[in-house]
Amino acid sequence: MARGRSVVAADVAGARDALGRDSGAVVPVADPDELAAAIRARFGDASLTAAEGAANRAAVEARFSLQRMRAEVAALTEELAFGPQ
Repeated sequence: MARGRSVVAADVAGARDALGRDSGAVVPVADPDELAAAIRARFGDASLTAAEGAANRAAVEARFSLQRMRAEVAALTEELAFGPQ
C-alpha cells in the first residue's frame, strides 16, 4: 500500500479495515476463482490500478505521517506520565 499499488487480499481478520474503500479487492479465503478474477481485473485496467494505488498511498500517508506519529507518541507519553486528560 505504501508503494502506491493496488491490493488484492484474502478476507481475513483486519483485511477490510486495512484496505479501506476504493483501494483494491478483498476476496473470500477459499475462492481461487474470485482471487484470479480480481487479479485479472487489475491487470486489464490500468486506470483502476492507478486509482487504487493512489488511494492506498494517500491512506498510508494519512495514517503514518511523521507529524501524526509524533502527535500520537506525545499524547501517549503525556497520558502515561500524567494520567488521562
